[in-house]
Amino acid sequence: MIQSEDIADILESIHVSDTLEECVQDADYIIEAAPEVLALKQDLLTQIDQAAPVHAIIGTNTSSLKLVDIT
Repeated sequence: MIQSEDIADILESIHVSDTLEECVQDADYIIEAAPEVLALKQDLLTQIDQAAPVHAIIGTNTSSLKLVDIT
């Protein structure tokens, strides 16, 4: 359970960005959770792969698409 004295620290750690590139540029782990639309996931993962650091682990959240089709 979150303690009331921790709320300010938690809120200060949340950052909003206008671009995908800014969101992933320093990430170590990225998980994509877009709707189950193959072309959308393919495009999004391509953009993430191009913008993320080389060491970043990139995952996808899917329940109906085959991973081999997404990548």
